[in-house]
Amino acid sequence: AAKRCRAWLEERLAQADARDAESLNVLEENMNAKKQVDSALARSKAVEARQRDAARHLGQREEGLDAKLAALTASVHAARRREDDAAAARARAADELAEKSRALDERAGELKDEDAMLKDRALALDAEIAHAERSSRDLDEARADALAAADAADACRAALEEQPRRR
Repeated sequence: AAKRCRAWLEERLAQADARDAESLNVLEENMNAKKQVDSALARSKAVEARQRDAARHLGQREEGLDAKLAALTASVHAARRREDDAAAARARAADELAEKSRALDERAGELKDEDAMLKDRALALDAEIAHAERSSRDLDEARADALAAADAADACRAALEEQPRRR
């Protein structure tokens, strides 16, 4: 009975070790995935910074274009040809600015979607890591219980071996 008890306890300990190794592998995979998500978030933030710089540059360019437009408008009364040139320049600048503005708005929407997706993934990974850590703690407790049971089985076996000697 003691041998069966011991074998059963050793089997449980082996199972607990296997589950612990699996949990550690899952935890490592989750940590690697979290690093990838963190890297992607950092890249996303860098893209957002470049986008802000581009928007600032476009704002400065727009201010410059507005100054040119004001100068052209003041000279309109001098010549009809200058008026046509100024109108054409305004139309081109407005088209370019509108196109760039649309492109930036689309990219901003994409970046917000990517950022939300990456944040959701990071939260999911954090939950998986927490679960893996709880599982690891549970396995550690199960291993401690199995070792205590093995010690108790050893004590039982020692007591059983002592009985025949007393008779």
